[in-house]
Amino acid sequence: MTTQPARALPTPVLVAIGVVLAALLGVVLRLPWPVYFGVTAVTALAIEGAHQMWQRRGRDAETPAAPRRVRPPYVEAPGTTPPPAKAKPLPAGGTILRVDRDRVHAGDDRGPKGYVEEARYAVRGDLAVGEVLASLLGPGPDEFYLASVAGGATWVLYAGPGVEPPYAGDRVALAVVSRRDGEEPRWLVDPDLAVSRLVNADGDVLFNFDYLHSDDPAETWRQLHGA
Repeated sequence: MTTQPARALPTPVLVAIGVVLAALLGVVLRLPWPVYFGVTAVTALAIEGAHQMWQRRGRDAETPAAPRRVRPPYVEAPGTTPPPAKAKPLPAGGTILRVDRDRVHAGDDRGPKGYVEEARYAVRGDLAVGEVLASLLGPGPDEFYLASVAGGATWVLYAGPGVEPPYAGDRVALAVVSRRDGEEPRWLVDPDLAVSRLVNADGDVLFNFDYLHSDDPAETWRQLHGA
């Protein structure tokens, strides 16, 4: 046999009972009319508030707690890609590398490491641009935040302009970078090119990621490679 819980009285009934009791108390104590009405109103509000709190506590007690979601350890399943290995830190040196990117939309520059503006790295000039890009794409301590976009995004990494031919006079497209899983950069120059070959008149190296929305990275590479 199941015992049914007792039904609580409706709030208006409780308020009415409280008002009647307050009125009787006012008559017995012969309170002035302003005080009488004040006590009655306060009593009604207090009863209503207490009743609503009691109802909320009852609903919370009846609601079962949500089960804890335990995240299992990573197990590589057949056909899946394992987590990327962390990139090596950039070796320190005397060449200043300044890295920036286009903004995708308002507020997209608040990345995992906080507010993202132009990043500066002091690196060795003999580093290859391929090694530098691998560290910038991360994951690792020198990772440069590229905003995530639904469906993936295509970026073109430009450098310069430098002062040494043939990299002087205009920016140089180094690689097409796709933020889709598993895609490697498509190089437009030799990835073994030394960073020092791209130094500008101020002695710095300028990198900028240009944003091309969801353009096809392979077609973008063909267009730039043939330019």
